[in-house]
Amino acid sequence: MLQTQSDLFNEMRIRVRQTVCPLCHLTLVAGLDNVADAQTGDTFSILKCVQCGLGVTDPAPDEMDRYYANEYHGGRHGMTAKMCDSRRTQIVQQLCSRSSEKRILDVGCGDGTFLRKLAKSGWIAMGVEKYPGLDQFQGVQVLDSLDQAQSTGPYDCITLWHVLEHLPDVNETLASLQTLLKPDGVLVIAVPDFDSIPSKVFGASWLHLDVPRHLFHFTSRSLAGLMEKHGFTHQQLSRSEIEYDLMGIAQSVLNAAGAEPNAFMKRLTGRTTRTAGWRLWMQVVVGTLICVVGALPIWLAGRTRNGGTLIFAARVATPPQGTSN
Repeated sequence: MLQTQSDLFNEMRIRVRQTVCPLCHLTLVAGLDNVADAQTGDTFSILKCVQCGLGVTDPAPDEMDRYYANEYHGGRHGMTAKMCDSRRTQIVQQLCSRSSEKRILDVGCGDGTFLRKLAKSGWIAMGVEKYPGLDQFQGVQVLDSLDQAQSTGPYDCITLWHVLEHLPDVNETLASLQTLLKPDGVLVIAVPDFDSIPSKVFGASWLHLDVPRHLFHFTSRSLAGLMEKHGFTHQQLSRSEIEYDLMGIAQSVLNAAGAEPNAFMKRLTGRTTRTAGWRLWMQVVVGTLICVVGALPIWLAGRTRNGGTLIFAARVATPPQGTSN
């Protein structure tokens, strides 16, 4: 039998494995198996820490560029972009209402729409993006690493909107971010909630696992523990970003039903799909109906802290306990 390109890659890739929790230093145990990447078809496992609940994608590919093809970045929020940017801007403005200079760094700034909105409000807006050039960054300076950000800091606010789970060394990242903040600065982190009801219901079909781009899968306990380890006090602001949670439910239902993985989301965000014609439109109709019917319950779930997204704010409190991995 002929092997597919995906099969060959699975055999040949260097298996970079992390068998110990980077937070608790306990041996990771089996979590989810056969979690497929919707873009390439490559399959991965998610190991789990029995103490803090952190999930770790296994194996982590030694080279990630093939998983961040051009289509990964395009049109990601689609018609919900303005709603998303407005909500995030409001969060930052409220947290930093007493800041005078108002200097912000958005790590993983994507196409820069969030930062451009803040720049129009008088913020000195800067971003970090490994894959720049996706859009025009009017009024926003974009760097390609946190090291470069050292020369332009410190910052009143640093944000990571669904970015921390993509980064290969969470301890090194938090240690770097602490040095970039002003003494009274605030760090805002949003990640999918690996301990959420949707995650538990849909398992390997849950949209927001997004392996292998999501190298880590955070719970409220593990994210809080990471912040405490690096000398931050923290506050959980929310457990929902409604457009993420809505799409997560709708697409996960379709994934679990055996449809082309993430075809509904790809169609809405202008990406190519293998499915076409009436089959694709059937997925769009069903996915849209799920979003309409689920909007109120998902909004209520977020209000009662049962949504699928964690948003934490943190401030530097004490010297870090250590940054060992």
